[in-house]
Amino acid sequence: MKHFLVYVQFDPNGREYAYLADDESILPGDQVIVPAGIEHEEKAVIVSRTCYVTETESPYPIKWMKKVIRKISDHSAGDLISKDAPESINTIIDEAFRHGDHADRRTE
Repeated sequence: MKHFLVYVQFDPNGREYAYLADDESILPGDQVIVPAGIEHEEKAVIVSRTCYVTETESPYPIKWMKKVIRKISDHSAGDLISKDAPESINTIIDEAFRHGDHADRRTE
């Protein structure tokens, strides 16, 4: 059986973390909410890559992996930034676009 994984980074140029996802429409550049740390605090992050793996190919045992909570925007997330968005989300998206190969398409 294949499992759909998404890889995210909490910090620009930081380590990638793998999460299971039920939503197979998630693409690199999409913004998702994931549980982070021991307290499972919800964090907004940008997806860096996705893949399908078997249990033996998975970077961690599937039964221990955390799941993506939900997708909050498509890979055109830069279009959704506004002055009313929470600062942490703006920071995440700004950093992803600054360090990625995405065109910065923000609107004011």
